[in-house]
Amino acid sequence: LVKPARRGKFCRCAQLRYPQPAWALAEPHHARLSSHPNTLRQAKMRHRNRPAMTSQSPAPPQSPAIAAFLRGVERRARLLAHVQTGHVATAQRALAVTAQVFATEAEQWPIAQWPLQYWRLLLSVPAMGQAVVADGCPLPAIAQLPAAARAAVLLHLVVCLDESDAAAALGIAIRDYQQRIRDALPRDRQGQPDLAVWRHWRDAVQ
Repeated sequence: LVKPARRGKFCRCAQLRYPQPAWALAEPHHARLSSHPNTLRQAKMRHRNRPAMTSQSPAPPQSPAIAAFLRGVERRARLLAHVQTGHVATAQRALAVTAQVFATEAEQWPIAQWPLQYWRLLLSVPAMGQAVVADGCPLPAIAQLPAAARAAVLLHLVVCLDESDAAAALGIAIRDYQQRIRDALPRDRQGQPDLAVWRHWRDAVQ
């Protein structure tokens, strides 16, 4: 058995078993090298020439299945994000963030859950919950709805999710999702749901 080193003593067995991290080994040991100017100069040059560490890591490569899925939802996602945010550039940023997060996390979910998880991630972007100006926005009548109702209608008409998945994407109960759809229905002069206008909204999405 190897006896542990006493306090203040150097333990060679501990150093061999638990090596220092690479970043610690790369630092110049000035205390040891102070009496050797040439060696110290070389160590400083190696330290200076090390590549700088950044806080942003490169995005992981997408698997063919993930890439194909993102291509498949691109058109609907672009329309939903544009109407929900009211601004093309804001929508593009939301889509880029969502695609990056989805590509990182998709493999932990069954493929059958990918649509639900993708729309959940997209709608969780803060810009998706803001009020918009409908001028110049596609589907202006839908864009004028409050943000919560607007998201529910877009999941129904643009994405065509069933009620359970749409409610889960919004993080609400199914009955609350149904109520949002009812509240968003266009009304005629008598205050009744105007199904002709609703059908017009549906056709405009197509």
